[in-house]
Amino acid sequence: MPTPRPALRPWWLALFAFVLVAMAPAQTSERVRLTSPTAPALADQLEAQGYDVLKGSVSPDSLDLVVSPTERAWLLGAGHALTTIDFGMPLGQRPFAEVPPAGYPDLATIESTMAAAAASHPTLCEMVDLSAAFGAPSTFEGRTIKALRISDNVQTDEDEPRVLFASTHHARETVTPVIALEIIDRLLIGYGNDPAITSAVDDHEIWIVPVVNPDGYDYVFTTDDMWRKNRNPGLTSVGVDLNRNYPMGWSGPCAGSTAEGSQTYKGPAPASEPEVQAIMALSLDRHFSKVIDFHSSGRETLWAYRCTPHPFSSFLETEAQALSVAAGWGSTSRIPSAEGEHQIWQLTRGAHAFLMETHTSFQPAYSSAQTEAAAVWASVLTMFARPVSVTGHLTSASGGLPLAGQIDVLELPFPNGEPGFLAEPDFGRFDLVLPAGTYTLTFNAPGHLPSTQVVTVGPATSTPLNVVLSAAPMDIGQANTATASFELAGAINAFGLAAANGLNGPYFATQAAGDSVVMTLGGPALQPFVLFAGMLNRNNATFAGVGSLDLGMSGASGSFSDLAVVLNGVAPATFLDGLARLDGSGTQSFSFTMPSGAPGPLFSLQAVVYQAAGLPRLTAATELARP
Repeated sequence: MPTPRPALRPWWLALFAFVLVAMAPAQTSERVRLTSPTAPALADQLEAQGYDVLKGSVSPDSLDLVVSPTERAWLLGAGHALTTIDFGMPLGQRPFAEVPPAGYPDLATIESTMAAAAASHPTLCEMVDLSAAFGAPSTFEGRTIKALRISDNVQTDEDEPRVLFASTHHARETVTPVIALEIIDRLLIGYGNDPAITSAVDDHEIWIVPVVNPDGYDYVFTTDDMWRKNRNPGLTSVGVDLNRNYPMGWSGPCAGSTAEGSQTYKGPAPASEPEVQAIMALSLDRHFSKVIDFHSSGRETLWAYRCTPHPFSSFLETEAQALSVAAGWGSTSRIPSAEGEHQIWQLTRGAHAFLMETHTSFQPAYSSAQTEAAAVWASVLTMFARPVSVTGHLTSASGGLPLAGQIDVLELPFPNGEPGFLAEPDFGRFDLVLPAGTYTLTFNAPGHLPSTQVVTVGPATSTPLNVVLSAAPMDIGQANTATASFELAGAINAFGLAAANGLNGPYFATQAAGDSVVMTLGGPALQPFVLFAGMLNRNNATFAGVGSLDLGMSGASGSFSDLAVVLNGVAPATFLDGLARLDGSGTQSFSFTMPSGAPGPLFSLQAVVYQAAGLPRLTAATELARP
C-alpha cells in the first residue's frame, strides 16, 4: 500500500502568509496560536499573568493571544511553541481586501463629525476639549481628548443627573467609537421626535467621549491595527493599558501587569496616564450618576469589582444582565477582567457604572459594526430609563446653600475606603441607584452636623429626598503641658460658639463672600498670654511660621493680598511679630473678612496662645470654606 502523501498547503495560503510577513512593520503586535492539551486552564493562567488572551479563541487544545515582541520572547523562553497567525499593520492596508474594509472613521473624521454635530445643534450639543475645560494634560503625542455634551439647554449647568458614555480606552477596538457616534446621532436626530429620546435629553446632562485613547487610535490607522495601549514611550517598551491605570485596585492582587512589555501593563503609578487623568478630571467635576464604558469583544456586560468586595455586587449583576438582554445578547455578564478599570473607579464614587464588551471581534466589517451600534442603542435607552432609587439635594440650614457631602448607607457599607455615594457641590444633588429595600442613610458635610434618614426603595421607582444639615461647632480649645493634656472649656470662641471639648483637629465653616469672621481666644479665667497666628497645614497640622500672621489657601504657601485682615483694629503690617496682649477683659480677638473674589475656596487660620512663661499652651485651628 503506498504511503499517503502529506496534504499540500494551498498555494494562496502560503502566498498570503508570505505577504503578511513582508508587509508587517518591525516591532508591531502579533497574533499567535499556542497549542496545549490543557488550553482552557492555560488561558486562565496566562490571562492572570497579564497576557492578552483573545475572547472566543480558546478551544480544548489551543488558544490565541495578541503579543508584543517582548511577550513573544517571554512565551518562547517559557517553552511554549507559538504559531504566527497574523501581524499588526495599518488599518485597511491588508492584502486581498481582507477585513476590515473601508468605512471606519479615523481620528480626524471622528473629531470633525463631533464638531459638525455641535455646529448643527448649538442649543443641544457642544464640543468640549477636556484639557481646556478641566485642566487635563495633553497626551504623549500632544493631543487632547474631545467630548460632546448634550442637554436641552447645553450652555447652562442645570440641576439634573449626569451620564457618561466612553469608548476606545483600547485603541484597536474600532467598533466602539462607531457606537459612540451612533449615540450622538440618535440623540440629536430623535430629540423632539421620539418621546424616549426627548425625555433622556431633557432630564440628563449627557457626556460622550468617542476616543479616550487618541494616540493609540491614530497608531492603529497608521501602523499597527492590533495596538491596544496608549503611546507612552516608557523606559523599555511603549504603552500603558489605560483600562488598568485607574486607582481602584491598581495596587491589588488583581491589577494589571507590572511589566512594561505586557499588553496589560498598568503603568508606573495609579492614574499616571494623561488620558486617564482627563477622564478623572471630567468625572470629578461632573459627578456622573450613570456610566457605560464600551469595549470589544465578547457581547457581555461587566459588573462590580474583580477581587475586591462590592457591597451590592449581586444587584449589579442583575442590572448588567438587563443591559445585555436589551442589546440582544441574552443575559451574558461577568465580573471585570482586572482591577484598575474605568468603570470600577466610577463605582467607587457611587455611579451606576458598567463595561459593555460589544461585538465578537475588534474590527468587524464596518456594516457589522453599524449593526452592533444599532443593537447597543437599546442598552443606552435602558440605562436612561433606569430610575434613580433615591434622588434629592443636600443643603445647609445657613442660607440654604448647596453642600458637597458624603452619604453612607448603613446596610450597604463600602468596605474598601471608597468615597461611596456623594452629593455634588453645584446643586448639592445626589442620585443613588440601590437594590430594593429599606435603608438608613447618613448625610455628612464639612462644618455641619450629620443627619440620618430612613428610606424605602422599590425595584423600579424613584424616591425624592431633600436633606438640610445644621452648622457644627467650629473651633478647638486644648491646653497642653509637658506631661499631660487636658481640655480647657471656653478657651476658644469662633463664630459665636464656644470650644467643643474633647475634639482635636480642624473644623470647617462655610462663609459667604463678604462675611466678617471674628475669632476670640482666652477668657476671664486665663492668665495673660501672647497670641501668634499663621496658616494651617492640613496634612500635619504644623504651623507655617510661629510669630507671624499668615492667611492663605490650605496646602499652599504665601498669603492672599486681598484678604482684609484686622487684628484688634491693627493691620498685620503694623502688628509687630504677631505679638498682642490681653485687653482688660482677658480676651484677645482678631477678625478678617472673606473677600468677594478670593482666588481659592478654602482658607485656613491658626493661632497659638502662650500664657506666662513655662505655663501651658493653648492651640486653636479653624478652616473656613467659601461656597
